[in-house]
Amino acid sequence: EICSLLRRILNAQQADYEPTDAILERFHIITNEQEILLKGCWKIHWGDFTLDTSQFHGGIAISSADIPFIEYVEVKTDKIMTIENKTSFQRMDDETFSYLYLGGFANRHQIAFLKKVIEDNTELEYMHFGDIDAGGFLIHQNLCQATGAQFALYRMGISELENKIFAIARK
Repeated sequence: EICSLLRRILNAQQADYEPTDAILERFHIITNEQEILLKGCWKIHWGDFTLDTSQFHGGIAISSADIPFIEYVEVKTDKIMTIENKTSFQRMDDETFSYLYLGGFANRHQIAFLKKVIEDNTELEYMHFGDIDAGGFLIHQNLCQATGAQFALYRMGISELENKIFAIARK
């Protein structure tokens, strides 16, 4: 409610992808650092230091505080997948993908990181894997709008809903 009030007073429109509380940054009220969870073959360059995540088979977290200082992100796979659920993130193990865990709607730090990745890796295929429900599709839509990139849906279609293996999970 306070953020909405501030936006009205300051005449600051909220973008579709922008969190409501982003207005607080104008008053130096900053949210806590977040972790960006990655798995796969990422090479993240900061000045004289490069982090190669390919040896961390379970994945690795970087702090959101480090994102603004990234000079370049190299992805050593042809495809990047964002993943809505932690169990799915931990389970995924396809060497043709590099993965980023979202945990639901992408937060501003994940969006900033993804924008840098997309800027540095325009030739890659971007995909999203999430729940096949209204929330899952809204998360996908928000991700595409916030990053300005089109993420293809991964295993979130009619064939998955019709698959007898998943019948127990359908409503």
